[in-house]
Amino acid sequence: MVGFDDTEIATLTSPQLTTVRQPLRAMGTVALRIALRLADGEELVPRHMELSTELVIRGSTQVA
Repeated sequence: MVGFDDTEIATLTSPQLTTVRQPLRAMGTVALRIALRLADGEELVPRHMELSTELVIRGSTQVA
């Protein structure tokens, strides 16, 4: 079983829940930069941006 967002509750379950950790600080930085550009009146071209995630393996999964 695997969760998402690596919330604190994942470590409180038994067994602890394996989760995917997102780069929240980087996501916030990107969002702020976009918001500031929009506030300056800049017209943005839609583009795809991919930030890395991390699999945090805990007791709810078995590593082979």
